[in-house]
Amino acid sequence: VLVVRDRREIEALRARLVESGRLAAVGELAAGIAHEVNNPIAFIRSDLNLLSERLEEIERQAARVPDAELELAVLARSRRRIATARDGIDRVATVVGDVRDFAHAGGATQGGSDPEAVVEAAMRLARMERGDEITLRIAEIAGVGRIANGQELKQILLGLLRATADRLSKGGAIELRLRIDEHALQIALDVGSLREGCDELLQTLSRSATLEAGDDTRGFGIAAMAELLEGIGGRLSASGGEDGTARVELVVPVVGGDER
Repeated sequence: VLVVRDRREIEALRARLVESGRLAAVGELAAGIAHEVNNPIAFIRSDLNLLSERLEEIERQAARVPDAELELAVLARSRRRIATARDGIDRVATVVGDVRDFAHAGGATQGGSDPEAVVEAAMRLARMERGDEITLRIAEIAGVGRIANGQELKQILLGLLRATADRLSKGGAIELRLRIDEHALQIALDVGSLREGCDELLQTLSRSATLEAGDDTRGFGIAAMAELLEGIGGRLSASGGEDGTARVELVVPVVGGDER
């Protein structure tokens, strides 16, 4: 008697469990790091605000002194540098908050989440990988409504944005269009300037549900995104053009509504 046992499925499941555990640990570390970083951010912001106030006092006093043009010019440059530093620390605080919120599993928000805020947070996280090389922006918002699964939608969008942004040529863009009615939130991602055309992206999205943990991290993220999307009753579709552009459409139910 010859017994043949295919262990590939078991090994794939074990690998996915290991990967899930590693990602969960990273999430806990991210939340802890965000908490630790918040304290020095608060001190730096407070000191910059105090320095800005004192600098304004010095400028007012220097303005009363004859022939103080050089001193006033130095003070003006210092004021601009302080303003730049304040903008920078505010940006750091925003990113830290996004990472903390993303790492926190949380529960359903009473009354639902604001779709625009969820999308903007996902874009800020996705933008960290490519920086100013590409453009991510909301091009259109139509309708008003709230969604019940904001945390899940943020993770889904982050997976989609990372998968698409990673394939963009330098200078490429992803424009998001949001439409909300009493039944569903529709998000369209218009992707331009794909490095290898749209075929590779469309193939990845079409086989997302069958990706194994043995694929690269990006593939695993797309598979997790597909499972989350199915869990919240959403759906995904994608199409492409011959000019290296693609459109990815995402539909999720809103609070108190049923998807059509």
